[in-house]
Amino acid sequence: MYFIKEYSIKDLDKYLTKSEILDLLHVLDTARYCVDEEGIKGCVVNLKKIIPFDCFLYGCAAANRDVLHTVNVDYSPDYLKRYVEKKYEQIDPIATMLIEKRKVINWKDVDKSYKKRPELIVNHEAKEFGLRDGFTYGGDDSRNILTFWFAGEHVERCDRSKAVIEFAVRALTFPLKAIYEKASRCNKQGILSKKETEVLSWLKEGKSSWDISKILRISERTVNFHVNNIVAKLDAMNRTHAVAIAVADQLIDP
Repeated sequence: MYFIKEYSIKDLDKYLTKSEILDLLHVLDTARYCVDEEGIKGCVVNLKKIIPFDCFLYGCAAANRDVLHTVNVDYSPDYLKRYVEKKYEQIDPIATMLIEKRKVINWKDVDKSYKKRPELIVNHEAKEFGLRDGFTYGGDDSRNILTFWFAGEHVERCDRSKAVIEFAVRALTFPLKAIYEKASRCNKQGILSKKETEVLSWLKEGKSSWDISKILRISERTVNFHVNNIVAKLDAMNRTHAVAIAVADQLIDP
């Protein structure tokens, strides 16, 4: 379930002129039809004309916060490399506050809340790379945490910026998810052996390991061996979850 707030265009009337609203709608309508990351990056660059920020980062992470995918617009590659190498995603106080409060997070509020706590090392190092100010927003679904970072030397901290970010993130979420999931499906094609695919297809039909052993004329132990491999390869919790992932990723017919 997403915790991204539903936002109406009417909510922007008190912050933007009619011309700015039309520009924003044009940017986000274009984003809806983007089929690759370069298209999304172009939309983000145009978004800078409506609210001031220097750089943007989209992050898709697993439930345990391991980073799966990013889309970077002008974030320092050196900082991102350090962030991943030091596993800062596990302790990032901004991400923690986002998950806890489920609203747009002003980075300055994080500095005040965490004060001298050790997790603030993430924010201190970000400042060394020109990331002194910013907003972060996002949501989660049944599998991943999605975060959007708008940052720079100075980001206008006001209700206007927050309102635009809330509206923009809601529009950008779905095309970015679709792009990532399409790439993920392509990467998973061929990950399963022919025999594993057969076993998985029979699991989808509700067959037990014993049933499948009789159908494929192999031992039940061999079936369970294949099932364990399937679960591991698809990063699933169990065989039922593996079937759901395989159908969603089009590895087997629904």
